[in-house]
Amino acid sequence: GISLAVAGMVVLTQLPVHGSYSSDLLPGLMPMSIGMGLTFVPITLLGTGGVTGEDAGLASGLFNTAQQVGGSLGLAILSTVAASQTSGLLRGLGAGAGSAAQLAARVSGYHVAFAAAAGMLAVGALALMALRSHHVASLELEAAPSAAAA
Repeated sequence: GISLAVAGMVVLTQLPVHGSYSSDLLPGLMPMSIGMGLTFVPITLLGTGGVTGEDAGLASGLFNTAQQVGGSLGLAILSTVAASQTSGLLRGLGAGAGSAAQLAARVSGYHVAFAAAAGMLAVGALALMALRSHHVASLELEAAPSAAAA
């Protein structure tokens, strides 16, 4: 799922200045949205699985808080990256730059932010693979004594 989201972000790094929704934006948004949707449930299971019934509320609350804070930080970082890139390009253009050059600078800022988001998602994919293999190994260890007893 998260690999699909990375692919969608990579597509979004190629948006043209005067693109259309259906031919330029939608092909990146669809895989990104589907990939994120396929990612949230397994992440939630990893974050709350294996918790005792007594601690389920605490684990769920901590997980949701971490998800909200992470989303807020991610948005703040990516907005800063986009604004910094756009600002730097606009400064380099000078005061006499036309609106086409200004739009290109703005889109370039988005390209850099989408590339950074793709990188963040790729790191997340690697972390999830490591967590998943660890989680599967621990489940196999838990199941082994039961199988031996039978």
